[in-house]
Amino acid sequence: MKYYREVLLPWLVGAISGALVLGIAGRRGWRGASPYALRRLHHIYDIRSLCIRTLKKVQTKLEEILMRKVIEVSPFVLLIVGTLGLLANEFILDWGTLATLIFAVSNVIGLILLGIASWSKTKDK
Repeated sequence: MKYYREVLLPWLVGAISGALVLGIAGRRGWRGASPYALRRLHHIYDIRSLCIRTLKKVQTKLEEILMRKVIEVSPFVLLIVGTLGLLANEFILDWGTLATLIFAVSNVIGLILLGIASWSKTKDK
């Protein structure tokens, strides 16, 4: 999102407004531009601000969707890590009691988050 906010958004707005300004000024330059062309230029800046507002709304919506997906996936990741860690500790590596507790807590947190996520989905419906 940082790349989108710092690079892509200003470049896109600049490219659109620059192309529109060049279309108005043309080869005659600004001195030869008619009052109609200058009014169009004012409308272009209005369009530019509209584009900026719209792109910011899209960015906010994308961030909300991304956050929602992270919330949906994180319980499964915690459960998988906890289960694989417990199995590896028990049968392969013998890391000790602390590792068993850490992986068990990971499982419990994953189960709690999964329960909260499923409860909020059924509550929304």
